[in-house]
Formats: sequence, C-alpha cells, structure tokens
Amino acid sequence: MADFAPGLVGAKASNLAKIASALPSWLSVPDSVALPFGTMEHALANSCNRGVLDFLHSRLAQVESARVARTAAAVSSTLAEIRQLIVSELHIDGELELALQKVLRLLARPDDDLTLLWNAVKRVWASKWTSRAFVSRARTGLSDAELSMGVLVQRMIPADYAFVLHTANPLALDASSLLGEVVVGLGEMLAGSAPGRPFCFALPKTGHPSAAILSYPSKRTGLFADRASPGLIVRSDSSGEDLDDFAGAGLYDSVAFGPIREEHVDYSTCSLLVDADFREWLLASLRQVATDVEAALGGAPQDIEGVVSDRQITLVQARPQVGVLVRPAPKHLSHDDDSSRPQQQPGS
Repeated sequence: MADFAPGLVGAKASNLAKIASALPSWLSVPDSVALPFGTMEHALANSCNRGVLDFLHSRLAQVESARVARTAAAVSSTLAEIRQLIVSELHIDGELELALQKVLRLLARPDDDLTLLWNAVKRVWASKWTSRAFVSRARTGLSDAELSMGVLVQRMIPADYAFVLHTANPLALDASSLLGEVVVGLGEMLAGSAPGRPFCFALPKTGHPSAAILSYPSKRTGLFADRASPGLIVRSDSSGEDLDDFAGAGLYDSVAFGPIREEHVDYSTCSLLVDADFREWLLASLRQVATDVEAALGGAPQDIEGVVSDRQITLVQARPQVGVLVRPAPKHLSHDDDSSRPQQQPGS
C-alpha cells in the first residue's frame, strides 16, 4: 500500500492507503496489494496473447457498429464473446506469473493456487465489457481505451456483518446525516441480487445517535468465510469509479475465492435485532467510521464498505460519493472541532 498513488491505481486503492495511516487504532484495513493500471494491457500485448488482442480489437469494432445501429442484442452477444475470451484464452506470461506469486507472498498466502488468483483477476478484467458497464461508459462519453482496469487484492475478513455507508444521505440529500446498510455475513450479499432487504438506517452525524430504521433485514441467507483460512478477494479498481457526476462504482466485478459457505440466517438469534446493546454500539461505531473517513479524505462525502468481526471493524474500501447533490453540513460538523468527536472507540 505504500506504493498506491492516484493515476497508478484507482480510487479504492489510493483512498485505502490514505485512510490506513489516518485512522484511530480501533479501526483497521486489510492487507492489500494492487495490480496497477496497465497490467491488463501488458498481458494482452504479450506475444502469447496476440490472437486474443486481435480478436478483442475486431469484436470491439463490431460492438461499436452495433451500438451506433442501436442493435442491443448484437451488442450484448458480442460483449459476452469478449468476456468469455478474456477468461478462457488469456495466458499468463513469465513476468506476470512472478508478479502474482509475489502478491501471494505479500498477503502471507504463498501456498494458495496461483491459477485461482489468475482466473479471478481475469474475471475482474473481463467485467470491463459487461453490457451495463459498456452502456454506462458510452452514455458518459468515456471510450473503451480511456477506462483503465486496476485490481485490488485483499485478504478476506471472516465477517459477522458487512456494511455500506453513504456519508451524505442520498435519500434526504443531506450532508449532516448518513445512510447505512448492514447484512449478516460477507458484503457480497449487499452487492448481489439475492432477494430480501438489508438492515437500512439513517443517522445524524452529531448529537444523540438516534437512528431512523428504514428497513429490517430479510435476506434469507448469508455468505461466510472460513475463519481459519478465509481466502482472498479480488476487487475491481477502475479509473471510472470516481468521475464527476458519474456513479460508476459497482459496474465492475469483485471475485472472492477460498472456502466460502452460504448459510440460512436465523434472525431470531441475530445480535443486530435481539441485542439492543450491540445495536447501539454498532450504530455509534458506524457513525464514527463515517466522520473519521470523511476527515481522512478531505471532508468530501464518501461511500465506505467494511465488515464487523468479533466487534472489530475493518474498512475494505472507500471512494468518493458521486451522483448526489446535498445540502452542506452545518459548521459545527467541522472535523477541526475536536469537541464534536469522541476520543475513543464508541461503546468502549
């Protein structure tokens, strides 16, 4: 992470490096390594992948012609061909293989199967050409060549709960309150299409942490990592997730590998619902996370993702919150005013 810098990696990685050194000790970030912008182009340019690159160029030309002709089915099918080609036919060269072996060593997992990591990286790269991502870029005028696909590789945290925080409430258009969502288990249940709702709440950033509960959790299953060997998660970190007035986050895939199980969630024993003390601690802690991360990243609204494991909060990514115009926060929310900020972990 000491090498993460804007222009070399995306906002997820560069923001993670910023907050890692600025947060209080009760918060942590996972061990992380980035495959920087240009790594995918390096792989495609290798002589062993010449046929893949030629195919990619020809299919991208077909996609553009189909887009201009407004032939949606042709766009979708050709993009599917591109994704399949990247995942199944892109070969790893010796230099990149050594780099990926170094990734595993840096994350203290040298015995992991390199093939699993390589396949996960290719799936993240291939997500550049999903129909939703392609159409979204076309509508913003961002060309295919202008979008760089970086990759952020992290050790997975065996989460009891996962959360997303929008530090400026996008429903109320209000920078003085935050909006949060929480699910049981790993955060992929938040990003995925599994039926059900997360625990959703709005919370003022100052004053008494009285939350407005907008929905109670109803997702029937959760995803859980093995605590003894939780595996890795390979996250997209593109250059198109932090553009002005464009919420590009979530367009590209993240791929987890390792022993992950899906289990039925019994909400009758879920601490989030049945333990008022835990819920109060969690809401106060998430409010502190929101204000601390905003302060570490210059005071601008942020989208923050993290997990809770045995009451330890780990932040897995943060990126600028875009696509929402909010009323400015009152002056008393200034992060320079130490009197408005707890000096220890909430609930401790």
